[in-house]
Amino acid sequence: MRILIEEGARVEIEAMFKADIAEQRALARHAINGFVTCVTEGAIERLSECLCALELTGATTQAFRAIGRGNGAPDSFRQAFVDVWISSGDHIRSEVNDEIVLKGALRRLLPHYEGASLTLYRGDSAFNRQRRTYGLSWTSNLETARDFAGRICRTFEGGSVVLKSIVSPEAIICAPALHSHAYGEKEYLVDRRKLSRVQVIERLPQISLAASAAPP
Repeated sequence: MRILIEEGARVEIEAMFKADIAEQRALARHAINGFVTCVTEGAIERLSECLCALELTGATTQAFRAIGRGNGAPDSFRQAFVDVWISSGDHIRSEVNDEIVLKGALRRLLPHYEGASLTLYRGDSAFNRQRRTYGLSWTSNLETARDFAGRICRTFEGGSVVLKSIVSPEAIICAPALHSHAYGEKEYLVDRRKLSRVQVIERLPQISLAASAAPP
């Protein structure tokens, strides 16, 4: 009798577990569809709500992958998304947690770059330089790159570097610097897979975390 009761309880628990998973998946699909609709319709006023729903359901990566495979947003949405990226780009990058997916989506969420090749700079860790795993954000201002090289990335093994590259238009995903001057960083978003030559023009020795947090 006891075995039958335990078996019945196990079946009931499994059924509840499967129902819970099905509900979570349904909520995730709803959040993804809502985000895709928001983007394709250019409904920037719903963006914050849609991003929140993706985060709550753990569906951000899937949603951005769907955007990367679609036709993208209308121009008005792209212009407005520049400010969203400037204020919340780090958080969005963390939630997507897949650089290839993020790059594909950003090409459909942000205004296209239509200029010429540019000389751009980036402050990065020596670790990333060795592995060629450069981040998205570059700048046309050398001093800005030097400033970033002197921050937290200098605490990594090997210190940090200032990088320079002549970047083709095909490698530039977007130029926030041409659409907003909110932070004065003259930022350009770059797909490192399309970079040709990247030079190290300065090296900064490794420092402690405490030293990096100390006032200049």
